[in-house]
Amino acid sequence: MRAEHVIHFIDTLRLGPLHLVGQSQGGWIVTYITLTRPDLVNKLVMIDSGSTSGSALTIEGDRTLKEDIDVNGVRVKTGSGELPFYKEVFEPGTKLPKEGMTTTREGIRKYVEAFCYNKSMITEEFLDHLMSLSKKWNSLYMQYRGRDYWTSHTIPKHNDQYYIHGVHIKNLVDTIRKPTLVLWGKNSSKGIDPGVELYKRIPDAQMHIFDEANHFLWLDQPMDFNSLVTWFLKKES
Repeated sequence: MRAEHVIHFIDTLRLGPLHLVGQSQGGWIVTYITLTRPDLVNKLVMIDSGSTSGSALTIEGDRTLKEDIDVNGVRVKTGSGELPFYKEVFEPGTKLPKEGMTTTREGIRKYVEAFCYNKSMITEEFLDHLMSLSKKWNSLYMQYRGRDYWTSHTIPKHNDQYYIHGVHIKNLVDTIRKPTLVLWGKNSSKGIDPGVELYKRIPDAQMHIFDEANHFLWLDQPMDFNSLVTWFLKKES
């Protein structure tokens, strides 16, 4: 498990306790660490993490779930675990990027655009950087999350990783005892409703919703994002 790998890394280098900041699936990873190894954590910042909030999932025993959620103005029925942007970037029934989405310049542009409100932030210089990262990491990523993986995994089976001992991680966040900041995009492709419900479960947490911001809200609103995270991490608990 990726989260356990991060825990071993922190333990091996004796880095904890740390401030942990995670976006999207990174948000699930840092939340998992906070729940299972609170001794390693000072503060937690969770950013637009649909995997942690259970966006569009039906979660057994969760009586707070709504029949549908708002995803940037579109009502999505809870249960499938699939969100509207999947059709733009993933092959049907998977989270496998469509051909060229992670290897070509225009594919990468389209992929990132699915998660940005402010398309002007996707500059040519930024695309140069993403292309260099693709050449370095894409083959390794596809080795573990490529076609072989998706021939044996469905979306629901893929989502099993977000459970701890049979309980979805969103139903465990009420046990968090670390200062927590939840950040979300008002126009998030993951849906805003699940983020608000997640925040309401976490004791003594704070939440900020960025207007005109999608899943990559740190790109859409970089100045406000950096200022808010810096303030939270530096302030007295």
